Amino acid sequence: MKFKILLSSILVTSIIVSGCSSKTENTTTQSAATPQTSNNDKQSTIINEGGLHSEEKFKKETSVSKENNAFKVTITGIKLSTLSFDNTFNAQRLQSAKLEANTEYTSVLLRINIENKLTKNADINPNTSHLLIKDTKEQVEQNQYIAGWKETTYLPGAEKEMTILFIAKKSKVNDIKNISLNIDSPYTQGDYTRYESLTVDLNNIQ
Repeated sequence: MKFKILLSSILVTSIIVSGCSSKTENTTTQSAATPQTSNNDKQSTIINEGGLHSEEKFKKETSVSKENNAFKVTITGIKLSTLSFDNTFNAQRLQSAKLEANTEYTSVLLRINIENKLTKNADINPNTSHLLIKDTKEQVEQNQYIAGWKETTYLPGAEKEMTILFIAKKSKVNDIKNISLNIDSPYTQGDYTRYESLTVDLNNIQ
């Protein structure tokens, strides 16, 4: 599937998720990775829209997965861009995202697929995912204030493909070669049994 993502499409209203108490069930983490395939198009895409300014610098198709008893996460694509906002961009949204106008950032846009392996409805929440850029040791949280909210309810056996956005303040595009994506531990709806989180490593990106 061709990796076509316009960064301007992320400008949607966000919703903040609330936490809940739960009991925990331990599972054995299993990993499965398929060979990576690259599709880096050197042609740059520039976006200037709604106070957002972005220039695509790198993109790549891949297929790296990790799974446990509850769910499976696969990274299928990555796009790296420079990103900035001018004074016409929504100031409240920037403040909530802890970003500043007229400052250049690096956006890491991941295309992922999540599969619910349970026989019950599960709450799997990519909105609170975390990214470690191992090359600079910078940790970044999924920026739901800029990217918008992803639905968290998964029916038994359901799969969903989505893009998640991370905005790095310290790391530059050329720095990003090895990352770890962490998806928080899911839970089954109704009895709130919680399962282990998953961390997917994507190495030798560029």
